[in-house]
Amino acid sequence: MSDNRSQKASLEGIRVLVAEDNYVNVLVIEGMLEDTNAQITTTENGKEVVEAIRAGMADDSDVPFDVVLMDIQMPVIDGENATRIIRAMDGPVSSVPIIALTAHAMVGDRERYLQCGMDAYLSKPVNKAALLEMIQSVLDKRK
Repeated sequence: MSDNRSQKASLEGIRVLVAEDNYVNVLVIEGMLEDTNAQITTTENGKEVVEAIRAGMADDSDVPFDVVLMDIQMPVIDGENATRIIRAMDGPVSSVPIIALTAHAMVGDRERYLQCGMDAYLSKPVNKAALLEMIQSVLDKRK
């Protein structure tokens, strides 16, 4: 089986929350995940991310998403603060894997994002192989 097929199979049924306020970036990420059979939900700001996770909890789902792809600079609530809010929630939802996706690639940015509670970091522009590898990596760490 080729790597591409194993990556497809490994994301079968995985629930991905994409937090991104730039519509073009949303389309790019959706395109990268299109053939993986992942279930994709999108939000446009950090407040919507927090609400989506809370709504999933209210639906008796301990963890409504398997991974969150979190933009850093978003309106209403930015990615760092949305992550802090999620990490402060009760129950297993507080440990949902969160991957920072950001154009910020300055020295110290990665450490800052990990310190606020994110599990991993990818700088934009993101390539498909790196994104799929990072998603698989954070999912494997949570098993």
